[in-house]
Amino acid sequence: MLRYFTSAAEALGLMLALVLLLSVNVPLVQWLSLAIFLAAIFVLISGRPVPRIQSRAKGFVMASVAGICLIACATISQDQRDEGLAILRSADPDAYLTELERVDETRWLAELEALRPERYEAEMQRRELAEQAERERECTDRTLGEAYVMIQNDVRQHLTDSFWGLSNGGFLVHRSHHGAKMNKKSGTSKDAADKLVRGIKR
Repeated sequence: MLRYFTSAAEALGLMLALVLLLSVNVPLVQWLSLAIFLAAIFVLISGRPVPRIQSRAKGFVMASVAGICLIACATISQDQRDEGLAILRSADPDAYLTELERVDETRWLAELEALRPERYEAEMQRRELAEQAERERECTDRTLGEAYVMIQNDVRQHLTDSFWGLSNGGFLVHRSHHGAKMNKKSGTSKDAADKLVRGIKR
């Protein structure tokens, strides 16, 4: 029983210490909380103790405390960022828009429309032109692909018709180099046409 009270007291003391540090250095608390959280998760998964976290039960408690502190750090950081952006908006709108574009594009577009309408119009036109160019490129690629397939089919059909005209009872007729002797080689003209088309593709 004493062990449980000791663990609870340590967890409470850790939380109080981290909360006090939040008012001094938020990034430091964030890194400390992350380290404690990872150590506690390690104990929970593996069951192996680490300094000050000797059991899974204590690991669960420490992970919960560290998780709460991480959430608090994220909230405070966001509030500080918003406060700094608000001050920058009043002091230097252009620098404010530059910083906002880096962190939140949707909000940046809304603020750009409010603070710099001419830049907003130019940006929207640029995006529209880029989207149109992308659609035209996709259409061109699709058209070229369809044209290639049509040409391939036409060549295949032409070669098939040509070889059928030279066929003799299902055999392909080949003349010798001297033009006098006739040789026959088994195989359909369709197979020969397919081979020629594959050779063209390569």
